[in-house]
Amino acid sequence: MVVADEDRKFAFERDRPRGSGVMRWSYLLEPAPSGTLVTESFEQVRTAPTLAILAANLTTGVPWNDREAVNVANMQTTCNG
Repeated sequence: MVVADEDRKFAFERDRPRGSGVMRWSYLLEPAPSGTLVTESFEQVRTAPTLAILAANLTTGVPWNDREAVNVANMQTTCNG
């Protein structure tokens, strides 16, 4: 856990494959009339070595350069689903 501010925000980093590339996922929590508004975001904190990028491309089927767009689309699907 990178950030843990109870009732406001939490964030964690995902390191995959081990030692290669780090993504930080954050969730901002805000009061809303019908409950809580959750805003999800992510950022690449460190880039992965070329071999790890090639392996990720092969195992996930998502080219490294398309990952951000795929993540955003998936977050929107989750939000609207």
